Amino acid sequence: MGGGTGAEPTQVAVMKAASALMQANIVWYARSAALCLAFAFAGAAKAQAASDLVPGVGLAGFLELVERNNPELETARQQRVLADAEAQIARAYP
Repeated sequence: MGGGTGAEPTQVAVMKAASALMQANIVWYARSAALCLAFAFAGAAKAQAASDLVPGVGLAGFLELVERNNPELETARQQRVLADAEAQIARAYP
């Protein structure tokens, strides 16, 4: 029965180590979340400042212009059309 009391300090030490590790993880997650929010707000502010360069266009209109005139998005749209056509052919001729 004396062996049971010897295990208790080890369990307490493990619990303390686990608690310290959890606290470190919480701090890391909090810092990461704060950094993500900072980037999001900075991006929104930058987009708002860029939309001010085009007079008479609000943020939503500016983002619409960017989406409409982005060559990478146009390429993705074209690839989507081709993929849809290939899928239709594959269904027709299995």
